[in-house]
Amino acid sequence: MRISEKIVVGEKVNKHANEILKALAGNRPVKKGGWYAVTTAPTAGGQMYILPSYEVFKDYYREHDVKVLGIAGSRKEACRIVEKLVLACDETGQIGRLKEYLADF
Repeated sequence: MRISEKIVVGEKVNKHANEILKALAGNRPVKKGGWYAVTTAPTAGGQMYILPSYEVFKDYYREHDVKVLGIAGSRKEACRIVEKLVLACDETGQIGRLKEYLADF
């Protein structure tokens, strides 16, 4: 699991962002429950996943080459991060290359 250098941090999770990011970097669970991670998909058929905090640290995601693109305090806020990422890609004129855009994000 990798963390994007341009990670998007939602307002609702901003207070605990540093603690969550340190936990993600160390691949260890954090006790600040109730947050979500927006990640690249671990499979070739997907684009992005929204994972609740308890899923992020499962072996499946740690063992696959997923990149954390954003963290949010609610599922709704995570959806807004996904929307922001898709729109940012669209502004480049290469929406058909979203997977590549996210890999470089």
